[in-house]
Amino acid sequence: MRKIRKYKVNIRPSVVGRLLTKIFSVSADYQNLESEIQSDSDLINKKVIPATVYETYFVPDLPAPLSDIPREKNVFGFTLSATTLGEVEKDLLSGLEMTDIHYQIRHCILLEFLEQAANFVARLIPEELKEDVTLLKNERIDDPDRRIQLSKLLALDKINLKVVDGKFSAAYSTLNLFSWQVQKRR
Repeated sequence: MRKIRKYKVNIRPSVVGRLLTKIFSVSADYQNLESEIQSDSDLINKKVIPATVYETYFVPDLPAPLSDIPREKNVFGFTLSATTLGEVEKDLLSGLEMTDIHYQIRHCILLEFLEQAANFVARLIPEELKEDVTLLKNERIDDPDRRIQLSKLLALDKINLKVVDGKFSAAYSTLNLFSWQVQKRR
C-alpha cells in the first residue's frame, strides 16, 4: 500500500470553463471569467493538499472484489486508488450559494483538481512497475456498492477518508480502478 501527499497538479482553465458550461449552464463565453478562474485556481493550489492511497494487484493473485471484475485477456494487473482533497468545501465554499458564480467556479476548479490528482497516479505507476505497461482503462467507481467493496482493499484512514453508505466522508474524493497491460514490443 502506497500513500502520497502534497503533490502538484496543473489546473486547466479551459477544462474549468467546459465544466462551468456543462454543470451550471454558464454561457460558453467564459473568457470574461478567466481572471477569476485563474485567481481562484491559485488560491486552491495554495490551500488544497491532495492525498492518495493506492495498491497494485496482479493477475492471477487478485483479491475477491477484483477477481470478480470482467477483464480483457491481456490485462496483467489493476491499480486501485483513492484520492481526496480533504474537507475543502468548509473552507472554500462555505458562505457561497450554489447559484453564486464564485461557488460555481470554485466547484469546477475542485473537480478539475481532483481529476488531475487521480490521473497523477496513472502516470506514476508505470515508473514504479519498471515495466513497459500501458494504461488500458481508467474507471471511476461511482456505484455505491462497488465503492464499499473495493474501498475495503485500501487503508483509507491513512488519508483521513471513510466510506459511509457508499459515499465518501469528503465530498471531493474519488475511487479509481486502473487496468494495465504489458506494452507490446515492435
